[in-house]
Amino acid sequence: YAFYDAKRLEVLDMSKCKNLKNVGAAITLGDLRLKLWDMSGCDKIEKKAGGCGDMYLALCDDQRQELDVLLNLLERWQESRHTVLRYKEFDSADVLLDAARKEHFDLYFLDVLMPGLTGMDAAREIREFDAAAHIVFLTSSPGFAYESYGVKALDYLLKPVQENTLFTLLDRILMAEHQPEEGMTIKCGATLTR
Repeated sequence: YAFYDAKRLEVLDMSKCKNLKNVGAAITLGDLRLKLWDMSGCDKIEKKAGGCGDMYLALCDDQRQELDVLLNLLERWQESRHTVLRYKEFDSADVLLDAARKEHFDLYFLDVLMPGLTGMDAAREIREFDAAAHIVFLTSSPGFAYESYGVKALDYLLKPVQENTLFTLLDRILMAEHQPEEGMTIKCGATLTR
């Protein structure tokens, strides 16, 4: 559900709201018709962070300096886009996989070459239980780019990660998440409902 307050569109999770009532009125914005709801009886409405669906990232790199560069860029992207990302940091693929089996990450940033289990190996395991998550590889060597297609990686970024490259990637992901879902328009009398 969405709420418009003249400055921004906020995404709300109203699935726990038991007392949501349609007030029988609607607002039309172009060809979009929005129903009005009485939410006064709803005490469990959760606001999604930044109105963008609260993306959860896993950042995995065994080199602390490279992880710090990525974290700094993510902070700058969040500030410039007025949005919020949640993320967890990992210094090994083994620890990441343990967490990934218990939690759902939307986007994985994986260093390709790490001691023990590599980022490429971790991506293969992630694909066994999560086909929908985005995977982005980080590496100082372009030699593994072809192999990344085998795990349906979204992108392959060379280190040191550049601001414009990362920002373009995150913008692309954010825009894809905001694409309207396929749907059906039903006409009942003079009213169109999507």
